[in-house]
Amino acid sequence: KQNHALVGAVPGSLVQHEFAHDSRARAIEFSRLKHEDRQLESAAELQQHLAAKQHLVRMRPRRTAGSDDATDASNLEAGRLSTSPSRPVTWLNIDGLADVELLKEIGAQFGLHPLALEDVVNVGQLAKSEAYDNNLFIILRMPHVTDQFETEQVSLFLLDGLVITFQEFNGDCLNPVRERLVKSMGRIRS
Repeated sequence: KQNHALVGAVPGSLVQHEFAHDSRARAIEFSRLKHEDRQLESAAELQQHLAAKQHLVRMRPRRTAGSDDATDASNLEAGRLSTSPSRPVTWLNIDGLADVELLKEIGAQFGLHPLALEDVVNVGQLAKSEAYDNNLFIILRMPHVTDQFETEQVSLFLLDGLVITFQEFNGDCLNPVRERLVKSMGRIRS
C-alpha cells in the first residue's frame, strides 16, 4: 500500500494510506427534543441508516447558468427554514481511513467532491477550507501530546442539516461536544 495515488492516476482517486486505521462509522442525530447515537458496522449498514433517514438526502440545488440573486436568496431562505430547532441535525463521524469504499459511498451519497475526498485520505494536508456547490469542506490539524508533539488530520464537510467528520484515529477533542449533545447542555441541541 502507498500513501498517494500512482503518478498518472485520475485526480480524486482514493488510495488507502499504508498506516491507516480501521474505519468505524457512527451516526449521531440530534434536535432540541431528541438524541440518537448509533455505531454503524459496515457501508451496507450505513446505507440502510441513510435510507431510513431520508431527510439527509436534501442537498441544496446547485447554482446553474441563468440563476439570479432572487433564486439564491430563496435558497438561502429555504436553508434558514430547514435548520429550525425541531428539524434534526445528523453528524456522521468516521474514525480511521482504511475503508476507502466506505468513503466513496459517503461521497456518492452526498455529492462530495472527489478531490476533497482525496484530501481526506491523503493525511498530512495543511489546514484549509473550500466551498463547494453543496458543502463547505474544512481540514484541521488536531494536536496530540504524548512523548512528542504530533498532529492528526480532521476533515469536516458541512451540508444542510448534516456534518460529516473524518479522523485518522479513534478518540479526539470532539468527545466533549458529543457529551454535551447527550446531556443537552446549553444551546448545543437547538
